[in-house]
Amino acid sequence: MCAKKNREDRKKCLTYAGMRHKLMPVTHGCIMVKISYNGRLVECETADEAIEILRHIKRETKYSGASHGTIIHEVWNNRVFWKFIEKLGENQKQVLQALLKRGKLTDAELRNLLHLESNKQLAGVLSGISKQAAAHDIPARAVYQIENESKSGKVTKSYAAAHEFSWIAVENNWEE
Repeated sequence: MCAKKNREDRKKCLTYAGMRHKLMPVTHGCIMVKISYNGRLVECETADEAIEILRHIKRETKYSGASHGTIIHEVWNNRVFWKFIEKLGENQKQVLQALLKRGKLTDAELRNLLHLESNKQLAGVLSGISKQAAAHDIPARAVYQIENESKSGKVTKSYAAAHEFSWIAVENNWEE
């Protein structure tokens, strides 16, 4: 809330109380922006904070607007694809290329491909892919999918390229 220096400022604040549902008076040195979203009221102290919240809401509605487990094709475009690929390390590119070529691979198959000893090391590679995706405002599930399979009490993980990623990779002739 704005700091009140004297009685006159407090009186002005009360005078403008009816306007506070939109903006606090600029004469006090601060702006209060209120955003109504899904029946909730979000109060922002700065315009930058309000812009960031609105961007977050836009991303949230964009991704949740698709059916469960799928992402709208608007996530990918050629420019975003190449920026994403350029930031990946060699192991990360190998994983994605293998998923595109072979379809579904188990954790053991990916470890063998990359000459890794443990799932912990594989998790580091996959985490790098997810982090680069997030840096480009792409959800990780728009790059690859994970499926847990349980057979006789043993759990194995399978990985596959997301449909959206496969689509944009083919469109950009991505093969190295």
